[in-house]
Amino acid sequence: MSQKFTFEHTLEEINLLLTALGELPAKLSIDLIHKLKFGAEAQAAEQAATEASGLKAEASTAVGELTPSVTEGAELTPEVVQQ
Repeated sequence: MSQKFTFEHTLEEINLLLTALGELPAKLSIDLIHKLKFGAEAQAAEQAATEASGLKAEASTAVGELTPSVTEGAELTPEVVQQ
C-alpha cells in the first residue's frame, strides 16, 4: 500500500510545481501534473464556495441587526408598518 501525504501550498507554489513538472518528460510527469492540477482546482472551488456562503451569512446577520423588532402588545405606528 502506498503512503499518502497532504501538503498545503499557495497558488504560486502550485504553479511553480506544475511548471517544473512540465519540464520533465511527459511520460514521467503527466499523471502527477493532472492530479495536482485537478486537486488544486477542486480545493479552490471549495474555498470560494465556503467564502461565498460566509459572506451571505454575514450579510443576513447584518440585515437582521438592522431590522426593527416589535415587542408583543406594542402599538404599531404607520412608520413601523412602512419599514
